[in-house]
Amino acid sequence: MGIRRPPAAPTLLAALLVLAAPLAPAHAQDPAGVVGTVVDSATGRPLAAAVVAIGRTEVLTDSAGRFRLPGIAPGRAQLSVQQLGYAGRTLTLTVAAVMAPLAIALAPDPLTLQAITVMADRFRARREKSPYEVSAFERKELATWSNLSMRDFLLYRAGLASGSCPHSDGPTVGSAGGFGSAAAVDRGGGPQPTAFGQLGTGRMLCAHVRGEWVEPSIWIDDHHAFADELTGYKPGELFLVEVYDNGRTIRAYTTWWVTAMAHRPLAPATH
Repeated sequence: MGIRRPPAAPTLLAALLVLAAPLAPAHAQDPAGVVGTVVDSATGRPLAAAVVAIGRTEVLTDSAGRFRLPGIAPGRAQLSVQQLGYAGRTLTLTVAAVMAPLAIALAPDPLTLQAITVMADRFRARREKSPYEVSAFERKELATWSNLSMRDFLLYRAGLASGSCPHSDGPTVGSAGGFGSAAAVDRGGGPQPTAFGQLGTGRMLCAHVRGEWVEPSIWIDDHHAFADELTGYKPGELFLVEVYDNGRTIRAYTTWWVTAMAHRPLAPATH
């Protein structure tokens, strides 16, 4: 006669059943993502670098006019779309776990577009007349770097070699700020830049230009600025960045300033 085994304890059996049950997809609990494309209503052309936002979540469209707003809670939401030279739009959406891509058309504002084109042409003409080498980065390219800081953009895309000025009291290598230091020495025994960093207001920032350290003349819109003001921006917030003479002068223009100037009858300052 075989040995009879006692039945499994109810708690153990329940635990095994729970482990054997299929798990619900994790994404079923995640907030929805809103995706779509922004185009010109007159031509159907995709609009790059348009600002698409729901609440505090904001993204820029890519070169094909596409966008994705992640982590939007299901329910009613207001979506806004803004682009230079176009009339903005605000849409009321019902956000759900599964949504069809949105197709959003913006109506062009011919007068504003013309004014912005004139401004861009004047900036270009100024660069062409400059006796120095000038690198210009326009809005479409800046938008592709929107996930980085302006500090990283200037360092990795604009190719600035920069750091604290020699004999200045800027932070040293390994400090909390993580900035470069004039104490760094190259093989020739001279100071060598290590990073482009945000320096405290009033402190100096030097660029290495043709073998010497110079403090850049920094302009934001129509006023002089400190380095920490410039590096406080994201590339996607800027309409144009110009780097003169490998960093001797840096000019940056914000999108809101360009929009404001486009509605004025006078030409923008091009000092």
